[in-house]
Amino acid sequence: MSRQHVSDGGSLAEEVISNIRTAQAFGTQKALAGIYDTYIDQSKKADGRIAVMNGAGLATFFFILYSSYGLTFSFGTTLINEGRGRSIKTTLSD
Repeated sequence: MSRQHVSDGGSLAEEVISNIRTAQAFGTQKALAGIYDTYIDQSKKADGRIAVMNGAGLATFFFILYSSYGLTFSFGTTLINEGRGRSIKTTLSD
């Protein structure tokens, strides 16, 4: 979505640059710059939405990952404290 807005803005800029004399003669630089700025603002909004979604996905992924680590260490500690866990010493001597 963002690429489309940037592409449209680039097309407008290319047209303006190729017809710079006409734009200068009629004094339409500010109006054309405003149109270009709307394309850039639309692109910025689209990128912002995508960034929020990517951040939420990454946060969810790491939350699940670290939660599973915490649960694993907690359960392992419980097993060792109850005497049901195998220690490294026992495993090496077998």
